[in-house]
Amino acid sequence: MLDGIADAPIADGAVVVSDSRISWVGKSASAPAGGAGLETIDTHGAVIMPGLIDCHTHISFAVHLSLLDLESRHSLERATITAVANARTILFMGYTTIRDVGSRGAIACAVRDAIADGIISGPRILAGGPIITTTGGLADFLPSWVSTTQSLGLVADGVDEVRKAVRKLVKMGVDIVKFDATGHAISRAGGMSMSTMSEEEIAAGVREAHRYGKRVAAHAQSRAGILNALRGGVDTLEHGSELDEESIELLRQGRTILVPTISNLYSYTEQGRKIGVKDSIIAEVERSAPAWIRSLEMAHEAGLPIAMGGDVGNRYPNGQNSVELEMLVRHGFTPVEAINAATRVSSQALGLDTETGTLEVGKAADIIAVGPSPLDDIRVMQDASSIKLVMRGGRVERQTPD
Repeated sequence: MLDGIADAPIADGAVVVSDSRISWVGKSASAPAGGAGLETIDTHGAVIMPGLIDCHTHISFAVHLSLLDLESRHSLERATITAVANARTILFMGYTTIRDVGSRGAIACAVRDAIADGIISGPRILAGGPIITTTGGLADFLPSWVSTTQSLGLVADGVDEVRKAVRKLVKMGVDIVKFDATGHAISRAGGMSMSTMSEEEIAAGVREAHRYGKRVAAHAQSRAGILNALRGGVDTLEHGSELDEESIELLRQGRTILVPTISNLYSYTEQGRKIGVKDSIIAEVERSAPAWIRSLEMAHEAGLPIAMGGDVGNRYPNGQNSVELEMLVRHGFTPVEAINAATRVSSQALGLDTETGTLEVGKAADIIAVGPSPLDDIRVMQDASSIKLVMRGGRVERQTPD
């Protein structure tokens, strides 16, 4: 058993669940005697651990489609159906909690509510809405002659517009707000090295979001954008592709948690050409690769809390979220550290650490069992047949017979 706290596994571990909560954790030999009606689930040969958490998802995305294609070829209704299917797939792969950091309209909010109401199957969702983006920034990728209210981006320029955009998202019912601090290889006004939103705009947006009790994520890849986001007070830094000593120190001193999404890098370099991503886009990502990898390694060496974010849905499909765990291990994490990033640290990043993320008495019974052991090969987390049990809130969502 991995409880999400200790660095070493607990041999012959057991968890007792009462209703939807964990009531006991320890070695099975010391487990309290069961009374009438107690159901036993034998996970012999598997590793018990907390349900996984992905802090960076886009459940309405469909692999093999560019973001422009997603908006020009798929209606909002079709994207919602895709999100429903993806939510079920993600849950069955062991992810009992996810944060959606960008969807068109209120798709993520609608899916979140349908899951909570028991209408469909899926993980606990912290839902975002459209990404607050500057003109020509990360999520303003539609041609200038196209106008829509159903885009992935909510364009805002200047402090007042950013505040208003936050309020629009709050009215929509989001749990989190996301800003673009930098562009991307697909951006129309500058690429990944471009700082898009100013420190003043980010700080004003963060204050407004926090006033409503909403956490803030920032897409930040360039050094300038990273510094703007950190000084602006965001809760999580997404990607962090050009960290340096100054940004590492700001992360160490502050409360912002890094979500490196290193699998996003490899989704371009290892998958991009297979699915027709433009060579110019792949080339820009490849140029960023050494800095992105070094940034992750620097953060790890500095002992910073690092949360898991798969950022799948474009080049890796939803359901392959655990490719991020493989990439973390590729760059120096132990398997336990990678799993802790996807459990305890991710729960802290989302403000859910009193509810989930570890196997502790009183927490939600979000529990999975995986076999063969991911401590021997973290890649088994990507194999559906290895996910033997998925329990969310005390309810068995998936159980695979031996």
